[in-house]
Amino acid sequence: SLEGRIRPFGEPARTALLWDEDIAWVEYTVFVPKTALYNLKFDYYAYQVSTLDAVRELYIDGEIPYKELATVNLAWNWTDSAKPTVNALGDEVASSQKLIEKWNSRLLYDQEGYYTDPLTVFLTQGKHTIRMQYVQQGVALAGLSLVAPKTTPSYTEVKKAYAENDYAEA
Repeated sequence: SLEGRIRPFGEPARTALLWDEDIAWVEYTVFVPKTALYNLKFDYYAYQVSTLDAVRELYIDGEIPYKELATVNLAWNWTDSAKPTVNALGDEVASSQKLIEKWNSRLLYDQEGYYTDPLTVFLTQGKHTIRMQYVQQGVALAGLSLVAPKTTPSYTEVKKAYAENDYAEA
């Protein structure tokens, strides 16, 4: 049951699902207005603080879309807890890390680092289900969005924009 699990959380407070190992899966039903490629964007906050990121399996209409989207890694943000120190040998020693507690709004990327662009899913117009299954670590999940991928302008478009802005050739 999700009773008591959906409530204000974080700074600033946002309504979120406090999702830990007690909840096996969460499912969204979405209506896609147009057949196209989409990015998945998650809004989340560290709920159970650990050095492990929150990980979920992702299914769209009951299927894993492709290998890189099999698991969703909702990463935390970290910073140095203090300035580096210098030991007796004169070597700089990094300080421990501390979690930056804040809301994250992130597109999904390939966890292996093979692709620089956010991962996309092809969805047809109409109703779809997006299911995520718990793998590790709690997270406060405030939302999931489908967003249009950014497009890279063609050379012709860039050249036209340069001409319109009176940019000089190098």
